[in-house]
Amino acid sequence: DLSLMLPKGPYIQVAVEGLDITLGGQQLRGDFSIERIVDLGTDETLGGGDDTELTRIQVSNVLLSLNAGGREFVRAESSAGESSILEIVSGANRGIVGLIRVTVTVDIPGVTVGGTFRIAFNSTGVSYLLDDDNNVATPDVRVENGLRVDGQDVFLTVAGQTLKGDFSFIKNGTTIVIAVADVSLELGDGNEVFVTATVAEGAILITNAGVAAQLRAGLTLSDSLSQDI
Repeated sequence: DLSLMLPKGPYIQVAVEGLDITLGGQQLRGDFSIERIVDLGTDETLGGGDDTELTRIQVSNVLLSLNAGGREFVRAESSAGESSILEIVSGANRGIVGLIRVTVTVDIPGVTVGGTFRIAFNSTGVSYLLDDDNNVATPDVRVENGLRVDGQDVFLTVAGQTLKGDFSFIKNGTTIVIAVADVSLELGDGNEVFVTATVAEGAILITNAGVAAQLRAGLTLSDSLSQDI
């Protein structure tokens, strides 16, 4: 015998495993479950006037690969068994918006990354403010249109130097762009930091030919180094 435990109806769920979605020229794969739940309210009657409807998309086993020139540079994967909820947006700019927690690995010579990353997913065509934690006390998160991999307060090591701050991996044609914001770089001898470079914003471009960066930084010298200059 088969026994099912379902929410009180009317209720419908459609599940698809290994679904590929293309957004902004990038392909995202995952297991998607679409649910429509109707709460009949206190009168327990369909169409009684106090019905509420909820439609949500739950996604798990997500894989996003950022490729350029036929080569995979960035891979983002969600943890096994961890799911995320995508919000369905109605109105003039209809679409789907969501943030999916992922682990990021890169295949870029001389570059490593670490920290907590999320896939930012927005198919509405416009920037969208998302309440990602259902908490009115916390600010909404702005999700830009398209598909990108965002990390806040993470680190990126390039050529032996570690940058700490906010990074976004975005595919632009045959180039992978790493947008950076509120980034700091500390230079020292392991015991003392002599120079701190801060970057308000900038970009690192990655192609099969190599890595290039455009960053505008401010420098702060330690007291001991300032006295010697």
